Order: sequence, then structure tokens, then C-alpha cells
Amino acid sequence: MTTAITTADTTTITPTAAQLAFGRYRGGEAIRADDPTAREKLTAKIKLLTSTRQAMKDINAALRLKAIVTGNEKLRALGLSDDNIAVARGKGGKMFPAWELQNLGQNIARLEKRLDQIKAEADRAPAEDVERDGYRLVENTEINRIQILFDAKPDADTRAILKRNGFRWAPSQDAWQRQLNENGRYAAKRALASIAAA
Repeated sequence: MTTAITTADTTTITPTAAQLAFGRYRGGEAIRADDPTAREKLTAKIKLLTSTRQAMKDINAALRLKAIVTGNEKLRALGLSDDNIAVARGKGGKMFPAWELQNLGQNIARLEKRLDQIKAEADRAPAEDVERDGYRLVENTEINRIQILFDAKPDADTRAILKRNGFRWAPSQDAWQRQLNENGRYAAKRALASIAAA
């Protein structure tokens, strides 16, 4: 099992199974959906968590071996020091509990689902601009925002409805906007229906 990790200064590190299993390489930065490299980052994080989970399973399997000498050799091959092996043996043959492995499995599944959503969103064709009396609804895929552009400054009630639905004024865009996703599309429909009813 080899998982290479590229750090911020672009150096590549290949952690041992022990380093993966004991969490020295688990963290990382948050991955935003509007990041142009989100797919690659999510794929790398999924690969890292899968390798971590496998390393944890391998360590547990080596600890369960009846032949302690053979188990210790396997643990050393996985990168554990003699001190770590002594601690692991003291835990009764199971270094990583089932809930921890299940949690990692759920995180992997969650990230795979998120990766599928990001791929689907990227492949989705942008909707046509909707122009009504006094406003225009735009899906701006370049900046990943759904925008409502008014012909004139909206009144206080309209601004309150927009804010309640998660829209914020963006002076740089001269528009009320929020992140472009299914929730944003739904909020735009709801806000515009409320504005029309008011």
C-alpha cells in the first residue's frame, strides 16, 4: 500500500501504514465545492482515507495472530516501533475498535457521494436567464453563484425576503447572490415567489 501525499510546498511524502493508521496524515483543509480543483482534492482525500482504513485493518489483523512473533514482524513491516507494538499488545489484540473503522467507512461514502454531486453539477448545463418585470435571474457558473439582478434598488421588504432566503448583496457583481447549487435554485424560486406575493 503506497499513498503519496503532496504537502503545501509540493513535496511528496509516502507515509507508512503506522503513520496513516495513527492519524498523522488524516487532516487537511476543507474542500469547497466552488474550488476548481475540488474533484482532484476529493479523489485524493478518498484515496487517503481508504489507505488509512486498510492500514488500521492490517494492524488489527496482525495483532489478532496467535503467533505473537509473526504478528510482531508484520507490525514492524507496517511501520510500528517496538514501543507502539507494546502499547498495541496491551490493548488486548485490537488497536482500532470497530466503530472507528465504521466511521472511516462512512466518511469515505460521504466523500464519494459529494464527489458525485460535484461531478453532476459540473456536467449540468446552466439554465437560461429568466427575465421578469424588474429583475433578472442568472446562473453565473463562472463564479458559482445564482444571482438576482434588479433594475432598481429593491425596497426594504424585498431586501428582507432576499436575506431570509440566504441572498447577500455583492457590490462587485451589482447583484443579490448565493452559492449556485440545488438549495440556491430552490431559494431563488421561493424568494421570487414571496416577492411576487408581497
